[in-house]
Amino acid sequence: MGFNIEATNNRNDGFHIVRSEGNVFHANTAAANDDDGFDLDTAIANLFISSVVHENRNKGFNLEFSVGNFFLDNTSNDNGDRGFRVSHGSRYNPFVGNMACHNKSFDFEENSNPNFFRRNVFSKNVFCTVFGIRPGEEF
Repeated sequence: MGFNIEATNNRNDGFHIVRSEGNVFHANTAAANDDDGFDLDTAIANLFISSVVHENRNKGFNLEFSVGNFFLDNTSNDNGDRGFRVSHGSRYNPFVGNMACHNKSFDFEENSNPNFFRRNVFSKNVFCTVFGIRPGEEF
């Protein structure tokens, strides 16, 4: 479990999460890192809640080959590329109450599916610019 950890000014990722399963990352900060804030590679069924990610050189949250991770109330702003990127076979990842704005590229980009997005009035996601979310992935 990672709780209230601050990863700043690293020469690579703030948090590089590889082959992680069933862990909780709560109220962490990833800022001003030379690559991604959170880089998930083959991560399964982890919970990311209330983390703040900003001003990383690349992406805020980067998911590759990751399945069934739950993202709740995270913020990813002002990163050098995307706020959230879901790609390379990542699927079945629910996103609820997250926010991403003012990233250099899309605030949220999905290149693999299906993933799930809360879009109603209660706990909806706020992504200022979006690419790739498909119809039917909202709940």
